[in-house]
Amino acid sequence: MYLSRAITNKQGTDPQYWHKMVFDFFPNPDANRDFLFRVDNSSETNTALWMFSNREPIKPKWCSDIKCKNIDAKAANVGDSFLFDIVIHPAESKTGKGVVTIPFENIPEWFYKKCKSNGFSISDVAIGDPVIHNVVRPQNKGGRHLIQEVMICGQLIVDDKELFEKAYTQGIGRSRSFGFGMLMLRRG
Repeated sequence: MYLSRAITNKQGTDPQYWHKMVFDFFPNPDANRDFLFRVDNSSETNTALWMFSNREPIKPKWCSDIKCKNIDAKAANVGDSFLFDIVIHPAESKTGKGVVTIPFENIPEWFYKKCKSNGFSISDVAIGDPVIHNVVRPQNKGGRHLIQEVMICGQLIVDDKELFEKAYTQGIGRSRSFGFGMLMLRRG
């Protein structure tokens, strides 16, 4: 798999905007969406797009620079420790109500459950302040949709190799197509 970092002078925090833009890196319309991405707007002058993909991305004209690194997604073993950060949309399906955003005070409990079901345990966790995005959806999908973005960082330990590999390569939680759920890891 490829871990890529693309730099552009395009600005914006709208998840739907970046959802559309990131497909320029993977132009084959017949292929499945086999990538995760994340937007880093921490710079005032440019935006970094992090992508984790099965295919090597192609640099679109609007992108000023891209660097790709081949990553062994199966290298983690039970007991391995990583520092992590993730930008998530904390939500869950509720029968009869569709997708419901988790209240901020319930995010720690929700995330601990997600970690367990994805093959890892966590410690030294910090949860950032939520950011709310108002996304316009096609009419057949319900019009406007609020997406809550939360950054979580800490340390994780791999408890189940297969579950962890799936979480690492496919992401965690909802709204992955809008740039949420991609685990960023560093050996810890």
